Amino acid sequence: MAHPTITYSGWGQAFFASYCTRCHSSTLTTSDDRNGATPHANWDDLPTIRSYTKEIDSFAAGGPNGINHIMPPSDPRPSDDERIMLGEFLACGAPD
Repeated sequence: MAHPTITYSGWGQAFFASYCTRCHSSTLTTSDDRNGATPHANWDDLPTIRSYTKEIDSFAAGGPNGINHIMPPSDPRPSDDERIMLGEFLACGAPD
């Protein structure tokens, strides 16, 4: 079932803050701070998230073909329902 309220301001920003930006943030400058995350992979703003929807989807989202559990590699981790919502958010173009 689609969730029409899945927007960046209504859902996505809190999701990324909870599960992603502890490693994928432009404020983290060393590899140690980023736990090895690629330097350009920063999910602390919507334009960058939109640029990497395929990558985020393939590592962390859920959809009709399965649920990806690669990221994040440590707790806290999103539930499968949250991963499915992430997949919907990304598939809809990561709306504001």
